Amino acid sequence: LGLAPTPVAIPMVGGGQMVVPGGLNAAAMLKAQEAMKLAQESTDGHGSEEIEINDYPLHARWKVTHKDTVAPILEFNDVCVTTKGVFVKPGLQPPPGERKLYLLVEGEDKMKVKNAVHQFKKLLQEATLEDDAN
Repeated sequence: LGLAPTPVAIPMVGGGQMVVPGGLNAAAMLKAQEAMKLAQESTDGHGSEEIEINDYPLHARWKVTHKDTVAPILEFNDVCVTTKGVFVKPGLQPPPGERKLYLLVEGEDKMKVKNAVHQFKKLLQEATLEDDAN
């Protein structure tokens, strides 16, 4: 009868441990530790990103701020979006202390925030193309 290798606990960056089967060589253990670290970084913590929408056509801006269009993105990605800033006409600068119109996308998972931002940008591009076609 052969005995199973003893599990080995590897300290994790930021605390905690990862248990891997015994008998793995040091390189394999380091690879496992790095994979866990990357997985932790991509899912841990609050995420937020901004999308400037000021210079998009009115129809595109409306599309990414309208409840019926935005709700599915927010629900699927479990994020929230806030419209911030002020609309600034082309060629002008925003008033002192203000910023051009933008969306602030926030959530508890950085990857979900990135996915939502990608979906908002896609909506902006599609609406801009529709506007150009008309």
